[in-house]
Amino acid sequence: MPRYHSLGKIPPKRHTIFKDAEGHFLYEELFGTIGFDGMSTLLYHTQRPTQVKEIMASYSVAPKIAVEKNMRSISLRGFEVPPVDDYLKSRIPILVNGDCQISLAAPKKSLTGYFYKNTDADEVIFVHRGSGKLRTMLGNVDFEYGGPLNDQELDAVTLYILSWESGQPRFIYPTPTIDTRIALTPPPGIDGDPNYGAQLFAENCALCHGTSGEGRIGANLSKGWPSIRPDLRVKSVIESGVPGSVMPAWSQANGGPLSDQDINDITAYILTFSSSNTESATQETAAGPLRGWPVWIIIIGVFILIIVAVVYYSRQQSQQD
Repeated sequence: MPRYHSLGKIPPKRHTIFKDAEGHFLYEELFGTIGFDGMSTLLYHTQRPTQVKEIMASYSVAPKIAVEKNMRSISLRGFEVPPVDDYLKSRIPILVNGDCQISLAAPKKSLTGYFYKNTDADEVIFVHRGSGKLRTMLGNVDFEYGGPLNDQELDAVTLYILSWESGQPRFIYPTPTIDTRIALTPPPGIDGDPNYGAQLFAENCALCHGTSGEGRIGANLSKGWPSIRPDLRVKSVIESGVPGSVMPAWSQANGGPLSDQDINDITAYILTFSSSNTESATQETAAGPLRGWPVWIIIIGVFILIIVAVVYYSRQQSQQD
């Protein structure tokens, strides 16, 4: 389940004007891999991230295909790739198709003269020799040949996997996409924005509770809430969690990542599930003469018919006597 992590000074509310201690504007950037959905990082820059300082000479990095539609088995001697000073120029494509490009590289010097970002594709780098430090705007990461996890981290991952196993999941679903074009109306008397709550729900809740709250590992939320103030009940569960279950506490006061307003927004979104189900039930009841009738009304009707039949039979017997 995704968790928020903050570093440095950040504004109390996202997407608002934010300045540093000297009164200079800080520029916000939402950095992610799939647009406004999924895991992302909210960054604040001293300079505009879209600002263009200089346009320098360009050159083609398109791979040159040596063999089209190859069907032969080929032995590639990767460790014999020629060393090159520049990191980017050292990369030599060896296998390519329309979706993936595999390259080998043997850079001789560290990349210190410029910053690099691949704006066309994701990159996965396997280090076979050497060690170093990956320096990014999100922090520095030491790398070397071998696995990146130590014994303590492996134990933590194992416990996390076991917690999934205890819930008996069948599939691990990707974070669903929320259609932000559909404007949601908050239920009457609810203090929260369900449209923003939908985004928070997709990021933090949908993995366990389902895209529409239908329930997976977590509880089914697309139901009626037997309470005079269902918003208070839902909000309380989000804030404090459910002891003895996999549902954690989400409020910042209880060590979670969500603010009070975030919880209000998620609550408003969750309650749209039950309101939409109520409308569906009302429409279904109106569709047929018996559909949706309470069971006790049917029982009373049958009981009245039995009494009428008994009285009618008794009168017939009296008239014959």
